[in-house]
Amino acid sequence: MDDLLEEMGWEIVCEESSSFPGKRSRLNNHEDLCLILNRNSEADAVKGIVLDMSKIKDIDLNYESFEKLYNLRFLKFYYQTHCSGHSMYTPKVHAPHGLKYLPDELRSLHWHGYPLTTLPTDYSLENLVELNLPYSNLEQLWEGIKDAPRLKLLILCNSQKLTSLPDLSYSPCLEA
Repeated sequence: MDDLLEEMGWEIVCEESSSFPGKRSRLNNHEDLCLILNRNSEADAVKGIVLDMSKIKDIDLNYESFEKLYNLRFLKFYYQTHCSGHSMYTPKVHAPHGLKYLPDELRSLHWHGYPLTTLPTDYSLENLVELNLPYSNLEQLWEGIKDAPRLKLLILCNSQKLTSLPDLSYSPCLEA
């Protein structure tokens, strides 16, 4: 029943704009997502991106992929299927030239296999509530001191290159 409701919800979202994915509030289709992220198309209506990486081929993002996603609040690149074997969890969303920008409105960032060694320098953590970056390439979260007043959840499991954590005393809502 849950799958049927989810499918119906995505159909309703697709009806928001069948020909222009950037005018939809949410994206979960691989092709639509590639169109928006790699062509740097106008996408100010997009508030959420959800992508099950077990169902796609690799995506290479460009440096400015998120620049026109001003209102993005929820970004989730994940694996829905759980099975043993690490090869299944190989990251499929890459940023070979880095990322210039992540939207300041972002409240939830869940990126399995986050490809970069740090978050973008100019990324404001002001609105971030959840930072979930398992199996990432992170060496450090961010440089210097950053205020993350709403951050409640921080998950960095299996991020084997992580060498240091920033001062998290500027994240008073962080749950232990």
